[in-house]
This record gives sequence, C-alpha cells and structure tokens, in this order.
Amino acid sequence: MTQLDLSKNQLESLPEDIGTLHNIKTMILDFNLLTTLPDSISQLFKMVNLSIDGNKLTALPDKIHLLKSLRKLSFVDNKVTHIPMTIAVLTKLQHIGLDSSKMISPPREICVEGTKRILQFANVILEGPYTDSADFGALKLRSVPQEALMITGLQTLKLFNNHITSVSN
Repeated sequence: MTQLDLSKNQLESLPEDIGTLHNIKTMILDFNLLTTLPDSISQLFKMVNLSIDGNKLTALPDKIHLLKSLRKLSFVDNKVTHIPMTIAVLTKLQHIGLDSSKMISPPREICVEGTKRILQFANVILEGPYTDSADFGALKLRSVPQEALMITGLQTLKLFNNHITSVSN
C-alpha cells in the first residue's frame, strides 16, 4: 500500500504502529479530530505527501525532519503556531500549506512568502550556533525574531533591509 486516505472521519488519534506502513508515499488525514500525530509517523521514510488539513493539531511532530522524501506538507486549518526549525533539512520539500495568520514561528511575514522563505528562515536558525552568525537580511521582517535571540554563541546578527520599526530588550 502506497496511499492511505483517512479523510473525513472522526479520528481523534492514530495508532503508534502506523509507523510500520513503510511503503506509504501519500497520507491524507484531512478533516478529522486529530490533536497530535504519533512519533512513529516519522518512520515513514518514503512519504512524499502528508496532508492533515482541518484537524485540531497544536504542533507538528518534533521528528518531522526525518521524513526526508517529503515534498508536500499541508496542515491548514489547525492550531499549529510553531514549525520545528529542523524542517530546514527537508531538502525535497516544495510546498508547505499552513495558516500564516496563526504562525508565531516562523513569523507571519515569513510564512506568507511561501515554502522557500520558510525553509530559508529555518536554515538560518539551525546554522546559527555553528557559524556564530545569523543573516536575516531582506526577509521583510517587522520585528527581531525571538528565535534569533536564542541562538547560543551568536556573534553577528544581520537584520538589514527589513521593515523593523523598533527594537526591544
């Protein structure tokens, strides 16, 4: 089985053994009552398309970065406000569907710019501790990203050519 469509049911959870469906390439879980996804979903290494629109998710799985084949991830109409910055390692990811108005991290202004910009932002956050620098130049930011201030060992923070109107402590 390569496709699993469980959309428009009343699912409140998925079994942990869903991670044993190793040949799944497309999983559609739209319009259910899911509040979380099991960690085992990160074992579906062949997954190309994951759609979880119209649920009650508050967070994406921390290990979502293990889905290296993922090209499309959609979680529109959920309660997710943060995307794990490790998403930057998903080099095949071409589309992220989300509610930009609900997003805190990455900031809304990054999310409305699309998948490429989200991945760029996440990559800057991930590389910061290793390069001692974070370049958020020309990203149309309206404020200093809180994630940037939390990068350990940061020596250089570039925020040029943005729309920042004030800087707070």
